Amino acid sequence: MHNYAPLVSGALQLLFRHFSQRQEVLHTFKQVQLLISTLDVENYKLIKADLDRLRTLVEKSELWVEKKSSGGGDGKKDKKEKGEVRNDTFTFYTHQRGTFSSFKLKSGNENYQNVKEILERLNKMCSSGVWKKQQRLLKNMGAHKVMLDLLQVSYDKNDVKMQEIIKYTHMFLQKFCMGNQENQALLHKNLNLFLNPGLQEAETVQHIFSNNYQLCSEISESVLQHFIHCLATHGRHVQYLNFLHTIIKAEGKYVKKCQDMIMTELTNAGEDVVVFYNDKASFNTMLELMAESREGVGEKSPLRYHISLVELLAACAEGKNVYTEIKCTSLLPLEDVVRVVTHEDCITEVKIAYVNFVNHCYVDTEVEMKEIYTSNHIWKLFEDFTVDMARVCNKREKRLTDPVLEKYIINVVFDTITAFFSSPFSENSTSLQTHHTIVVQLLQSSVRLLDCPWLLPLHRGQVEACIKTLSLTAKNRSISLPLELEALINNVLSSSAVNTLNRSAYKTPTRSARPVPYDYKNIIEKLQDIINTLEERLKPLVNSELSVLVDVLHQPELLFLEGSDARQRCESGGFISKLIQHTKALMSAEEKLCIKVLRTLQEMLIRTLDFDEKGMMLRKVLLQNYLFSNRKSGEQERDWAAVAAIQCRLDREGGTKLFTDLVMSSKNDKIFQESIQLAICLLEGGNTEIQNSFYKLMMGDNKSEKFFKVLHDRMKEAQMDIKATVSVNVGEMTHKANEKELEAGLPLMVHGQGIAPVTAAAAMPTQQAEEQREVEAEMGPAVTIMKPILRFLQLLCENHNNNLQNFLRCQNNKTNYNLVCETLQFLDIMCGSTTGGLGLLGLYINESNVHLIIQTLETLTEYCQGPCQENQTCIVTHESNGIDIITALILNDISPLCRYRVEMVLQLKDNASKLLLALMESRHDNENAERILFNLRPRELVDVIKKAYQQESECEEEQVEVEVSPREVGHNIYILAQQLARHNKVLQNLLKPPKNSKEGEEALPVIPTSFLQIVREDRSMEQIVFPVHPICEFLTEESKLRVFNTTEQDEQGSKVTHFFEQTSFLHGEMEWQKKLRSMPVLYWFSRRMTLWGTISFNLAVFINLIIAFFYPYDSGAIDDSMLLMLFWILTGLSVLGLFSKQYGLQPLTLALILRSIYHLGIGNTLILLGSLNVRRSSAVTGSAISKTLKHKVKNQLQYQWISRFGLIRQIFFQITE
Repeated sequence: MHNYAPLVSGALQLLFRHFSQRQEVLHTFKQVQLLISTLDVENYKLIKADLDRLRTLVEKSELWVEKKSSGGGDGKKDKKEKGEVRNDTFTFYTHQRGTFSSFKLKSGNENYQNVKEILERLNKMCSSGVWKKQQRLLKNMGAHKVMLDLLQVSYDKNDVKMQEIIKYTHMFLQKFCMGNQENQALLHKNLNLFLNPGLQEAETVQHIFSNNYQLCSEISESVLQHFIHCLATHGRHVQYLNFLHTIIKAEGKYVKKCQDMIMTELTNAGEDVVVFYNDKASFNTMLELMAESREGVGEKSPLRYHISLVELLAACAEGKNVYTEIKCTSLLPLEDVVRVVTHEDCITEVKIAYVNFVNHCYVDTEVEMKEIYTSNHIWKLFEDFTVDMARVCNKREKRLTDPVLEKYIINVVFDTITAFFSSPFSENSTSLQTHHTIVVQLLQSSVRLLDCPWLLPLHRGQVEACIKTLSLTAKNRSISLPLELEALINNVLSSSAVNTLNRSAYKTPTRSARPVPYDYKNIIEKLQDIINTLEERLKPLVNSELSVLVDVLHQPELLFLEGSDARQRCESGGFISKLIQHTKALMSAEEKLCIKVLRTLQEMLIRTLDFDEKGMMLRKVLLQNYLFSNRKSGEQERDWAAVAAIQCRLDREGGTKLFTDLVMSSKNDKIFQESIQLAICLLEGGNTEIQNSFYKLMMGDNKSEKFFKVLHDRMKEAQMDIKATVSVNVGEMTHKANEKELEAGLPLMVHGQGIAPVTAAAAMPTQQAEEQREVEAEMGPAVTIMKPILRFLQLLCENHNNNLQNFLRCQNNKTNYNLVCETLQFLDIMCGSTTGGLGLLGLYINESNVHLIIQTLETLTEYCQGPCQENQTCIVTHESNGIDIITALILNDISPLCRYRVEMVLQLKDNASKLLLALMESRHDNENAERILFNLRPRELVDVIKKAYQQESECEEEQVEVEVSPREVGHNIYILAQQLARHNKVLQNLLKPPKNSKEGEEALPVIPTSFLQIVREDRSMEQIVFPVHPICEFLTEESKLRVFNTTEQDEQGSKVTHFFEQTSFLHGEMEWQKKLRSMPVLYWFSRRMTLWGTISFNLAVFINLIIAFFYPYDSGAIDDSMLLMLFWILTGLSVLGLFSKQYGLQPLTLALILRSIYHLGIGNTLILLGSLNVRRSSAVTGSAISKTLKHKVKNQLQYQWISRFGLIRQIFFQITE
C-alpha cells in the first residue's frame, strides 16, 4: 500500500518467498551435485582454490595488467610537451622508487603466469574425465562468471602475455558450453560481450550456438549483420563463415529463418564478402591457388575462404529452401561450377565444395532447375565422376590411400548421382536418352568400386543404393546394358536385400560410451530417487502453499483486525488496485516479479484446487494461521458465479487496463504471454461486462490502433516464422511413409478422401509414431504465442458480441488492422497452401501444430456466429486460399496423423464443418454457398459422411474407445451437406436415399435431423437444422402428446421455459424405454399399455353396471328370456360393428357377459370378470415393479400401472363382499 516503489517490490519479493519455501527446498535439492570419489573432492578443492585466486586477481587487475597508454593533444606541440612531462616524471619515478618499480614488474609477471596456469588447469579439466560432470561442477561454482569478468579487463592490445590469457579464456568458455545447452544459455545472456571483430570471439559465439536449435531459431538479425560487417571491414576470415554455417542446422533440423537471413545479407554485402573466381583473370588466380594447395589448403589461404563460402551457400540451400536456391544459382552459375570441377588442376577439396553446391542448389531442390536437365553441364560432371572413381580404385589397388578423395566419392559423388536420377524432375529430361553411354559408365564404375575390398560395410549401402537407382533409370528409359554388367547388377541387388537385414549392426555407433563406475552410477541413481520422492511428496504441498498466497492477495483484509484502517482500505479494493498499478511499474525494472504477480492474478480467476489429502490439510492450517477462516469442502468445484464476481472486481480495480498497457508497452515475450493469459482468465466463461469494459477502453482512450498493431505484428511475425521454418519435401516424405508401411506389412498410403479407419491407428507400430514425431518441425515461440492470442480473440467475440466482432475487423482509425483476415491468412500459411498442395495437408499438419489449427478454426467460427455478416463476407471473399483449406480439411485424409491420432483428425473435421456452417448462417443469398462449393466436390463430401458412420460401426464392433465420436462428426458434416444442397442439385440428389442401390455400393445411412423456425428481430424467418440424438427414437407417442397438450405458456407467451423443465423427466423415460428393448416380454406389454388400460377400464365399468342393475341378486343361473333376447340383439350389433370396423368389440363383450349371466349367474360372472382383470393387471404390474426396482427407474409409466392396480383391487374387494 506504500507509495515508494522499491519498498513495495521488496515486500512482494518477501511475500512470494515466504509462500514458496517448499519450492525453494525442492529447487535446491535438484541443484545438488555429489562429490563421490576422492578425485571429485580433489577436483572441487582445486577448482575452488583456483577460482578464488583467479577472482582475486581479476578484481585487482588494475595493479598488474598493463593498461593502454592514453593522452595526446590536438597538435604536435602539445603532444611533444606532454611527452616531455611524462618522460621527466618517469625518470624521477624510476630514480627515486626504483626498488618498488622492479618489484611491481616482477609481481606483474608472476600474476600473468599464475592466471595462465589456472586457465591451463581448468581447460585440462574440461577435456578429461566425465566432462559433462565437470561442466556442471564448473557451472555450479560460477567459473563462467569469473571468465566473463576476466574478458572485460582492459589491457594494452600490444600486451602479448594478456593476449595469451584471453586466448585461454576463450578456449575454456568454448569447452564449457560444448554440447551443453544449459551452459550455452548462460553464456548467451552475455552475447553482446562477444560481438567484437576478434576471431576468438567468433569461435566462442560459434560454440554458444552450436547444435542448439532454440538459440539458432531465436537469433536476431543484428548478430548476423555484425559478422557480415566483420567480413567486409576486418578481413575475409573463415571463422566468421564457420559461425554462419553453424546456425543453419541444429539438432538435425534446418533453421530456414537463418538460411534466408544469411542469404539476404550475403547478397547485399557484394564483392567485399562474396568472392567468386568467375572471370578469366580471377579464374587463373584460382588455378594458381589450387596449384599451391596440392599438399593441403592452408587455414589462412584465400582458397580456404572461397571453399568455406561455397560450402556456406550450399548449406543455405539445404532442406529445399526455394528462396535460397534461386539466390545461390544467380551467384554461382552452373557453367562456372562445371568449368572449375572438370579442370585438370582442380583439387579434391574444391570439388567437394562445388559438387555439393550443385547437389543442393540444382539437383535436390524444391522447384525444378531446368538448366541442369536441358543442358550438357551435368553430364560433363558425370564424366568427371567416372574419372575420379577410377582414380580412387587405382590408388587403393596400389596401396596408396587418399582419404579426401575417398570422402569425395563416397559422400558427395554418390549422393549427387542418386539425387539426380531419383528426382521427379529428371523424368521429364530429354537429354538422358542421348547420354545413355554415361549412365552405363557410371554403373560400371560403381560396380567396380563395390568390388574393392577396402570399402567399409557402412559405405556399401550408399554404393548399392546408387547402383539400384541407376539400374531402375536404365530399365525405365530402355537403356540397354552389357550382359555381363546386367548380371553383376542383378547379383548386387539380390545380395543387398540380404545384407539389409544385417545393416542395422553397422548403423549402431562403433564407439561405445565411456564406462561409468558402478559406485558412481549407483549413488547418482539413489540421489535421483531421493529427489523424485521428494518432488512427489512436496509438489502438492508446493501448490497448496502457493494457493494460500492467492487467497491472501485476494482477501488481504482478513489479515487485519476488524475496524482497523488497513482493513477498511483493503475491503474497499485499495490493495488490489495498488497491486495492479505496481505491476505495470515492474514491467521494466523487475520482469520476474512482474510475471509472478500476473500468474497470481490468473490463479485468482482459475481457482482449481486439486490437492490430495496432505495438501488440503496444509492449506487449511495456513488459512487458519493467516486468514482466521476455514474453507468449505466444496471449494474444489469451479463456481462460475464466484469467478465472474472476481473477474468484475479485478476489472473495476484496473485489471483490463493493466492487460492492455502491458500488451502495448512490454517488449518481453514472457510478460506479453502472461498478459494474454490474464486476459483469457478475465474473459473466461463469456463475461460480457469484461467485454464491454475492453470495448470502452479501446474506444475511449484511442489506444486501439497501438493495441491492435501489436497483435497484428505478432500475427505477421508468426506467419513469417512458419514460412521460414516449415520446409516440406513432399516426394521424400511420401516415399518414406510408403517404405515404413511396407516394412510394417500395411497397404501403401494412397491420398484419398474421408476419414481413415480406426483400425489403421491400431495397426501402426508405436515406433513409427515416434519416428514421425521426430520428423515434425518444432514450432518457435513466435508461433506458439498465437494459440493464446487466438483464444483471447475468440473470447472477445463470445456470446455473439457484434460490436467486438466488427471491431476486430475495422477500428475506424487512421490505420486499420483487420485481424479477421489475418487469422484466415494464418490458417492458410499453417496448412501450407502457399506451396499449392491442398491435397497434401497431412505433410503440414502434425501432432505439434494440430491444436493450434483447431484453435484457429474455433476463433474464425466465433468471428461469424450471431451472425456477423460483415465478417462472413470478409472471410469468404478474402484473396487467400482459406476457404479451400477449410473444405480440404473436411474432404482429405490428414495422413499420417490419422493413423495414430484419429481423435485429432476428427476434431479438425468437426471444427471445419462448424466454421462453414457459421459462414452460411442466416444468409439469404447464395454467394457464400457458391464460394464454398467452388472447390468442394459433392461426391467426396458424401463419401466422408459414409466413412464417418462406417468408422463408428467399426469402433463399436471392436470396442475401441475414441474421444470424439465419428458419428457426431459425420452428423455435423451431413447438416453442412444439407445446407449446401439447397444451392447444388448434384449434392441434393446424392443426399436422397437411393430407390435401388447397386450391389456393392454403400448407401448413405439414414441420418435423423430436424429443424426449428426462428424469427429474427427484423421479423425474418430462419430455419435451423440440428441433429436428432439417437435416444430420441425411444420417446413414446403418449409422451409426445402429453407434452404437446400440457406444456404451459409463460408471461411472454412462450412454452420454451416449461418445456425445458420437463427435459430431465423425458430423458429418464427415454433411457428406460431403451432398457426395455432388452426385455422382449416386458416391452411387449409396455408397448400396449393404452390397450390394457382401456380393457381394464371397460371391465370395471361392466362390473359396476352389473352390480347397479342386478343387486341384490340370487345365486345360480337366471332363466330370463329378456336376457337371451338382449344377447342376440347385441350379437347382431357387434357383427355389424365388426364389418364397419367401429364399435364392434364393446357390444360383443357385453353380449358375452349377458350370456355368462344367463348360464352362470350374476355372482359367478362378477368373480370371473374380476379375476381376469386382477390377474392381467397384477402380471403386468408385478413384472414392471421388479424391473423398476432392478434398474432404479421411477417414471410415470410405472406409477400409472400401480395406481390402476390399486383401483381394480378395491373394486374386486367390493364385489367379493
